[in-house]
Amino acid sequence: MTFQRGSVQALYAGCSGQVLLAHAPREVVDEVLAGPIRPLTARTPDRAALRRRLTLIRERGYAISKGEINADAVGVAVPVFRRRQCVCVVSIAGAAVTLAGDRLREALRAVTSSAADLGRILDATSVDTAWSPSPLS
Repeated sequence: MTFQRGSVQALYAGCSGQVLLAHAPREVVDEVLAGPIRPLTARTPDRAALRRRLTLIRERGYAISKGEINADAVGVAVPVFRRRQCVCVVSIAGAAVTLAGDRLREALRAVTSSAADLGRILDATSVDTAWSPSPLS
């Protein structure tokens, strides 16, 4: 399983995109749900399943996907919040045969801890934008 830098992935499939979508403004969610949802595998959610999953992600605070983008892959993702707004996701993905059971639970603990740490660091910064001028320029 590989992704090329700069590639665009569908928000409706896979744990990372779904976490971002679950915390996106209502108009973004509505636009995605109104647009085409092309199955990438047999496990890519349809509109109704996606709508239910977004609610579940907001309730649980994480997403797990199994075979939604790549039939043999599993992923777990957690939102990172800055000032109560989801700004990014921390995720781990791997082969379904190795990322299961205790390993999947450990992956969830790791991304949850990392997302919380990153959120605390971001909350402590005074910069209001994601990109700021380099101090070397």
